[in-house]
Amino acid sequence: MLLADQHPQQRRDRQHHDRLWRNRYVGGLASNTNVAREALSLIRRGLPPESLASLPNEMVAVSIEQCRAAARRWLSDAQPSIAVAGLPGKLVRG
Repeated sequence: MLLADQHPQQRRDRQHHDRLWRNRYVGGLASNTNVAREALSLIRRGLPPESLASLPNEMVAVSIEQCRAAARRWLSDAQPSIAVAGLPGKLVRG
């Protein structure tokens, strides 16, 4: 199913999942162990290990205006809620 064909909530959920994955992926590139693991995974799938750098390069190509548009979209859909709670009760040890 194409992303455009999905229900708006499904699309937001998928975009959120993709964003989390990309954040973890890029963060993981700071670790030699993770880079080696990802390179081995690419080799097992028959892809050149050099393709490891393709996603960060694609992400660098995203324009500031695209980022601002995404932020406006996400902020306009936000439904913040505030919970007010009293002081915590005593903890029961036992």
